[in-house]
Amino acid sequence: ARLQAMMQYIHDHYMEEITLETIAASASISKSGALHIFQTGIHCSPVAYLIQYRLAQAAEQQIGRASCRE
Repeated sequence: ARLQAMMQYIHDHYMEEITLETIAASASISKSGALHIFQTGIHCSPVAYLIQYRLAQAAEQQIGRASCRE
């Protein structure tokens, strides 16, 4: 439940400035707790997940723009 809450926070706020502290606060846990939950749950840090999510969203937007030009 906490991993899902933190992931949802990232999905909802990825365009904003996000820190490990704000990710952890979204699930009411410590920064070390957030790191542990992410590492055990999806094998990467919260910040690494945030970066991957941002890149995926940017790629989706580029694909959408490219298809509109055709």
